[in-house]
Amino acid sequence: MKTSPAVVEAAVHRARPVVLTAVAAALAFIPLAFDSFWGPLAYVLIGDVLVGTAITLLFVPALYALWFRLGKS
Repeated sequence: MKTSPAVVEAAVHRARPVVLTAVAAALAFIPLAFDSFWGPLAYVLIGDVLVGTAITLLFVPALYALWFRLGKS
């Protein structure tokens, strides 16, 4: 199935702000990762932010295209 150009353009257009926000949030948890009590939680939050970013940029536009059956003639 070929996707709609509007979906691809929207995903590319929103990629930079989403990635910059996710990287800033992940970097903000690095000092907390060295703490013996909060360290494991910081690692989980870093992973969660990075996985959430991947889902936002890849899965959500694909799910939108499938849900609304874009690209089919």
